[in-house]
Amino acid sequence: SSAVIWTYDQAAGVFETESRVSAEPAGLQSPAGETPPDDAPRPDGIGVRTIKRRHRSFSYEEADITVHPYHAALGVKAVACFPLIVAQQVVGILYVYLHEEREFTHLEQLMLDNFVNQAAMAIYHARHLAGVRRALAHKEQELIRLRRAGMLISSRLRLEETLESILKLALEVTNAQYGIFRLLDKSGEFLVTRAVNGIHLERPLVEKLPLDGNSVMAHVARTRQSLLIADLRQEPWSKIYYPLDSQLEMRSELAVPLINASGRLEGVLNLESPDLAAFSEEDDHMLQSLATYAVTAIQEVRLLDALQEIAQLLLSQPRQDVLNHLSEVANDLLNSSASAIWLLVDNELKLTASNGEHQFEGNVFLDESLMEQAIQQKRTIRSENTESSTDWSRALIVPLLIGDERKALGAFSVFSTATSRFTESEWDEKVLTCLAHYAVLTVQNESHQEALRASQEQHWTAETFAAVGDISANLLHNMNNKVGAIPVRVQAIQDKYSQLLESDPYL
Repeated sequence: SSAVIWTYDQAAGVFETESRVSAEPAGLQSPAGETPPDDAPRPDGIGVRTIKRRHRSFSYEEADITVHPYHAALGVKAVACFPLIVAQQVVGILYVYLHEEREFTHLEQLMLDNFVNQAAMAIYHARHLAGVRRALAHKEQELIRLRRAGMLISSRLRLEETLESILKLALEVTNAQYGIFRLLDKSGEFLVTRAVNGIHLERPLVEKLPLDGNSVMAHVARTRQSLLIADLRQEPWSKIYYPLDSQLEMRSELAVPLINASGRLEGVLNLESPDLAAFSEEDDHMLQSLATYAVTAIQEVRLLDALQEIAQLLLSQPRQDVLNHLSEVANDLLNSSASAIWLLVDNELKLTASNGEHQFEGNVFLDESLMEQAIQQKRTIRSENTESSTDWSRALIVPLLIGDERKALGAFSVFSTATSRFTESEWDEKVLTCLAHYAVLTVQNESHQEALRASQEQHWTAETFAAVGDISANLLHNMNNKVGAIPVRVQAIQDKYSQLLESDPYL
């Protein structure tokens, strides 16, 4: 006897011809030297019938079934066909050929049934393992690409360069042909182009788009949800599609919003293709991952710009102006509704600077506030409710600490309302802690400036007294010289005119 196994793709309904494996008796030769054997299952053969039945079949029990011509030429007299089934899924088929004019015995059928179960499980596990390997290889490629995106962020200082590199990577991994980054401007009303890339772009439309306008990117920005459009000619997309290039016709589009950890909308990353249904759900997930890296780059650049500006103000502006600016920057970077800087004075927290929608009280007793926890415990405090107003849903408070002794000078707090989503993420805490360090430097700088001014005043006073002393000494010396010359001159006159003086009673 001989045997052949073919694997079967149930989803496609076809046999996988490259999967054929066989076992033949020694010395069995293929007819006419056929290599490879031409014995693929016939559409009307016993194999297809067995798969449809999901039950074993024997050629001698099927009057209308003949042995495959290839095997008939080898002297096959009977065929047994067994479906390989696992979990209701047909994974293959087993042919067993007899070169004798007889039927399969009951024992042979039992042995073959047992073998069929093992063969089916072997194929099923092999396929599953191959699928896992493919998935791992795919994930490995994704990680490599995401690692590249991370390196792009760390290796470039300019935001435009980083966005352009991420956009090129997005085009590469999704096989898209055109892409654009649009970021929200400071007014929050327009999406402004910061990077664009594509093949044969002649006149890209890069002007700013109104957030409340009629375009796909504006729609994604407003809904804050990614959007995969398989056909731009379908409603409602055909009405709101804004072409990337008026000279090119696009058929599919993929757009994801850029949202940072604090819930702020940063912009939209958009890819387009002239092919129908060019993007998949996997492309959507990958683009969202790349969008996260883009958001990280935007946050880092915004923080770096803010710190550079604060450093300049720290050297040139009064303390109050710097603290006011720090409060404003905290709201901008963390997307919070209000912020305040408190300094500790005689067991009271004195409001030194604030920014935002809420009017804070001037002084707060230390033992009556959340700031007390941050100052006493010398750590960041998070709260879902603040004591000052029921309107505040969340608060993040960082103590102002100085020196190795970590002496507390006060606290830096930010607040959010239910309408402005504020997530106390690790990034938020790091940013606020960084700003708190600058607040401490500002206070220290003011103290150092006052000490410097006092020292300068003392130095100037000492120099003034020293100058007065020098002048007085010189004046007295000159006066002494003049006064000392008088007796000498008088004596000289007396000696020279002694006779005249004696003869003139007046003189």
